Amino acid sequence: MAAKEDYLITIGIAPSRAETGYGYIKLGQPHKTEAGITIYEVEEFAEKPRLLVAQKYYYGREHLWNSGMFIWSVKTIMKSIEEHAPEAYALLQTYAKSIGTADENAARIKLYNEAEPISIDFAVLEKASNTLTLKADIVWDDVGSWNSLERYMKPNGDRNVVVGNAVLEDSYELTVYNEGEGLIACLGVSDLVVVKSENLVLVAHKTKVSEIKRVLAKIGERDDADKHF
Repeated sequence: MAAKEDYLITIGIAPSRAETGYGYIKLGQPHKTEAGITIYEVEEFAEKPRLLVAQKYYYGREHLWNSGMFIWSVKTIMKSIEEHAPEAYALLQTYAKSIGTADENAARIKLYNEAEPISIDFAVLEKASNTLTLKADIVWDDVGSWNSLERYMKPNGDRNVVVGNAVLEDSYELTVYNEGEGLIACLGVSDLVVVKSENLVLVAHKTKVSEIKRVLAKIGERDDADKHF
């Protein structure tokens, strides 16, 4: 369908829990059924919700997780970028002229440095009127989140998930990840994510892990940021 028609198709996942760390897609009316798969109109995109709203989405069954997987033709997405993100389109057109030439690598770096740091969802999909979605019948999770470890690794008797060298005392429902040498010690705490990686230690409440970009941005402003990434 995406190859023949002018549509941007997103792949949504039926929620298996009330998740506050994901964006959501609200299902609109059925648009078309192909090969037994119903494709829906998108009524709206919803940002990462508060817990009560996430619970409403989960039990209401009118929302899907926004997986960040898409189906579209090059022609359609470029047309949409031109319409909704003209500055990005102009940068892409400039870069396209360098493809296959000795200047391509330098042009790619220039494109990366000058492009606005914005997701395709915000820049295009939420503004477009030709967006559709379908429910993917697959097991999916955002393994880029530290909270996902507790869903795939067996916790100990205190509901702690531990990777690497750590000592925990009177501490419960922690996710602890020690990437290198040294020791992580925790006493009398709960519901935290503790990560040690070379010169950087992260301590965050589990409910705030999805906001980690705020901390990374602060670190990036420091003069010694290169030491920590």
